[in-house]
Amino acid sequence: MSSGRPVAVAAEFVHFSHVMFSGFVFLGSSLVLLDTRIAMLHVPAVFWVGLVTIAGLTCPLTPLERKLRNSAGRGQFSGGWIRRYVAPIVSWNGSPRRLERSIGVAALAWNALLYGGLLWWTRLPDVG
Repeated sequence: MSSGRPVAVAAEFVHFSHVMFSGFVFLGSSLVLLDTRIAMLHVPAVFWVGLVTIAGLTCPLTPLERKLRNSAGRGQFSGGWIRRYVAPIVSWNGSPRRLERSIGVAALAWNALLYGGLLWWTRLPDVG
């Protein structure tokens, strides 16, 4: 086993963690239906993504993944994680910064809508 293999696996783990975190941000509010305590993790995650993407900050996972990929001999990617992995999926040809801001606004708006719906649903009077 080459010395680059464990580092490459670590880079993939960081990437997988990024994907799972992103999925949690967009889908986690539905888990709140199962257990309201999940909101204690989910709401800060949503605000973190909103802050990072709208303000143009760098998520700490991105430079870590770049460094690990470079150390494993897999080369670094330019730009942020969204530019590298999300933009090609959505066929984005515009400004990467605009895409990042759009994702941040979408995360905040989507979750505000879902949490608003959850609050409305839980306050419905019992019929019967």
